[in-house]
Amino acid sequence: MSGQFNGVRSHISQLYPMATHVHCTAHTLNLAVSKSCTIQPIRNCLGTIGKTCDFFVYPKRKNILSQAIEDFNGTINAKTLKRNCATRWIERFHSVHDFIELLECVIDSLDTISSWADGDTSSQANNLKNSILQGEFIISLLVLSKIFAIGLPLSKQFQSVAIDFIEAMVLANATLSELKTIRCNVDEYFHDIYTKASALAQELCFSITLPRIARKQKNRDNYSVNTPEEYFKITIFIPYLDLFINEIESRFIEHQKILKGFQNLFLKTTEMSTLEKDEFISLIDFYNHDLADNNKDILISELKLWQRKILPLDKQSTNAMDALIICNDMYPNIYKLLQILATLSVSTASSERSFSSLQRIKTYLRNTMSEKRLNGLAMLSIHRSISVDAKEVLDELSTNKRRVDFIL
Repeated sequence: MSGQFNGVRSHISQLYPMATHVHCTAHTLNLAVSKSCTIQPIRNCLGTIGKTCDFFVYPKRKNILSQAIEDFNGTINAKTLKRNCATRWIERFHSVHDFIELLECVIDSLDTISSWADGDTSSQANNLKNSILQGEFIISLLVLSKIFAIGLPLSKQFQSVAIDFIEAMVLANATLSELKTIRCNVDEYFHDIYTKASALAQELCFSITLPRIARKQKNRDNYSVNTPEEYFKITIFIPYLDLFINEIESRFIEHQKILKGFQNLFLKTTEMSTLEKDEFISLIDFYNHDLADNNKDILISELKLWQRKILPLDKQSTNAMDALIICNDMYPNIYKLLQILATLSVSTASSERSFSSLQRIKTYLRNTMSEKRLNGLAMLSIHRSISVDAKEVLDELSTNKRRVDFIL
């Protein structure tokens, strides 16, 4: 879709050179998360969570977990494990958060299942339990919970209807600033994480220790440190945080370029720097066919008059829609630029909902259908022009074995 040379983006740009391509910010954020999760301990942690969720899919095993949750003495809000979703940040956060909340119940359930007579099932349960009862897993789990919690509000706002491009970038920069603050005070923040991890490990009856140092370094680094806290800070927290910050900065740089020049519409000052003035001139050069005037002096003068109008306002307007309300006919070019800014899409969530077939296919009566059936119904709904022969369908169904036997 967004290919620069052969994608849909390039074909649209050839037909409409003035069309601005804006990559979905929610998708961009999720790509940053996915890339940062390639750190080996983090990747292994998410993989263990996924395998544990898959293990408890079967009814007999799931009943053991449900019983452990009912018998738990503390307060638990989560009722079941959630599978880690590869495409949705919010589901990733809930998956990690619920796993932490149900961790003791999961260990008790795995311990019970590991004593079953079924060799394969008991072996899987024992292997999962041993993977979870590791210092690397517990610390990676808490690190993910910490970082995901910081980005969760940003992910939710990116999918809201009322947000505009200016607000989206302000929120993204605020999230990035918070991550950089954590990076500058990494010792303090990781000490809190390590303290929680040590307390959790003590509840699960094991201790966090330094891993053995391999004679020949292959899969993990051999750092010369004296404490487990220093080791896991160097091998997990700092690399994951650095990669996450770099991914957000690099992936949102295109959005920042699109926004250049538009920020001047919200500056509560009449004195622009040379850089700000050049950015605004580039903006009006790009949209000169849409503006009422092409004279740069007139446009800059109109911008200064607009800045004087919003200067005495108590609350600075950072939203394009709010600014459009107070902008009148005295500023026709500013009004047009605000209209363009308001139409720049932050995410594709709203537009995808408008033509999505899921609203008709996956109703509350069909909410538990399998993925295969859902894909089949979606294909039927999308490709309505292809006629379906009832006889061919019956012949196909007759070749499959029925799950229900009829006794005559």
